Amino acid sequence: MSHQPASKRKKITELPLCCGWQGCQEICNGEWNLNSHIAEHLETYAAEQQQQNDSEHACQWNDCVFRTNCAEELERHAYYHGYYSQLLLQGKLECDLHPEIPACCAPARMADKLPDLKQNFHCGWMDCKREFVSIVEFQDHIVKHALFEYDIQKTPDDERPKTQCNWNLCHKQMDNKYRLIEHISTHSNKKLVACHHCGEVFRTKTTLFDHLRRQPDNNTNSFQCAQCFKFFATQKLLRSHVLRHINGFKCTMCDMTCSSASDLTTHIRYRHLKDKPLKCSECEKRCVRESDLLKHVEIVHNKTVHRCEHPDCQYSVRTYAQMRRVS
Repeated sequence: MSHQPASKRKKITELPLCCGWQGCQEICNGEWNLNSHIAEHLETYAAEQQQQNDSEHACQWNDCVFRTNCAEELERHAYYHGYYSQLLLQGKLECDLHPEIPACCAPARMADKLPDLKQNFHCGWMDCKREFVSIVEFQDHIVKHALFEYDIQKTPDDERPKTQCNWNLCHKQMDNKYRLIEHISTHSNKKLVACHHCGEVFRTKTTLFDHLRRQPDNNTNSFQCAQCFKFFATQKLLRSHVLRHINGFKCTMCDMTCSSASDLTTHIRYRHLKDKPLKCSECEKRCVRESDLLKHVEIVHNKTVHRCEHPDCQYSVRTYAQMRRVS
């Protein structure tokens, strides 16, 4: 089935977005224009509240019952309504472009699903202390960081080295500015689409489609693993599962292979390292992990005795888990 070519798709910034402020029918061309339009509503609302000397602020967005005593929290909330409207429309557009994707069977949203926004959006870029009330302005700001970083790290002969992310505590390097922009969106928790039916938000259209396919009414389980014969709703989920059967992490001290780095780390700590840093306070037993030490103390040194509750039974054990096994 042919889909609409990318050249004919509307860009996110060009989507016509309807303002949801009560009594307003304004259509804004893109999220930036809607963001500016909401700012005008907020300015008018603040003036009205000041005249009425009312300390409680109620959201004026259609079907929203949010209330707060913090004027700035109301602003963050209202701007997020505009951001969320764009996500919903983008999600609907993606589904319209892919009619083979099943419709959402989850309960329909009765209103916008917005997170609690108790504080402003803080930029975590190195040496940047800026914060934003508007989620749209915040997301735009961090993209500018990525573009600027790419420009200052390129060499005089115009070669493009790996560009480093300078978000706090992150030192990852990306091949180009587009990869960097995609990467920093994980720091800012940026979403690209929302399910137009139930309202859940997603980072990519692929995860939106997975959300639709994995629902019980839509899950055909047509993708089967050749090794364990489990079924999956999508090819992507099957690929992720198959990786678990591939032991790609080999121990350098023996022939053991593991399916994950964490499993390999556990193997090395138990099989090859003599250091057992945790010592029992009751005896000379030493353990690698705290959970092992706690289990040792419970089995060997715990004075608590669990007795069978049956009046004619004298059975007793040290741990409740042992009691459950024989009950």
